Amino acid sequence: LYKPVFDASGALIGMEKQESLSYDLIVVDEASMVTSVLAADLASFGIPILYIGDHGQLPPVGEDVGLMAEPDYRLEQVRRQALGNPIVALSFLLRAGGDWRKYVSEVSRKSDVLTRVNPWSYVDHILSYFPPDFIKRPMGDDPLLITHTNLQRNELNAAVRLGLKTDEVLVPGERVIALKNAYLQGALIANGFRGQVTSMSYNRNRHHVAANIVFPDEGLGLDQAQM
Repeated sequence: LYKPVFDASGALIGMEKQESLSYDLIVVDEASMVTSVLAADLASFGIPILYIGDHGQLPPVGEDVGLMAEPDYRLEQVRRQALGNPIVALSFLLRAGGDWRKYVSEVSRKSDVLTRVNPWSYVDHILSYFPPDFIKRPMGDDPLLITHTNLQRNELNAAVRLGLKTDEVLVPGERVIALKNAYLQGALIANGFRGQVTSMSYNRNRHHVAANIVFPDEGLGLDQAQM
């Protein structure tokens, strides 16, 4: 859709729209994030466009063209989790503007699927997930920590280091997750693949380390993976 623009020294100074595209169809995923400027650029080629997205998603950063306001077709049946899953029920409640605090309180009294933790005590809450045999447990038994800000991600990662009782960036047995798709050593390591560190190769600094990693679910392994 766009091509880079360089100055005389070869430095990238911006992007400009292509004059034409040789395609029969343009498929746009995450269409709820399309701004009016991007929608106009896409439409300017005169090529049919199939927009796919979530009509309950947040609006884009920029002027919202409203592509998902009235979609032609809606997929309303939940397939990723069981309908009785409290997390699915919570998502429907949030979309309807319901009282999520009351709902979480009610669910947490019956099970540990949903638990509301006060911000000043969440580090202690996280450390409770680290029993002495944590590293030896199957990866499927691990808790998943999800956050919505980089600041809290850093705080959570620091809490994990406390739970692992280490100052090292990574330790053998620790779990990692792939953050982007990449072909490494002839194999696809896809975004979301869960791996486990088998050994450390070197640790130059906190931003440049290498490790040997296995991905048990996919039967893959990486030697000297750098991150």
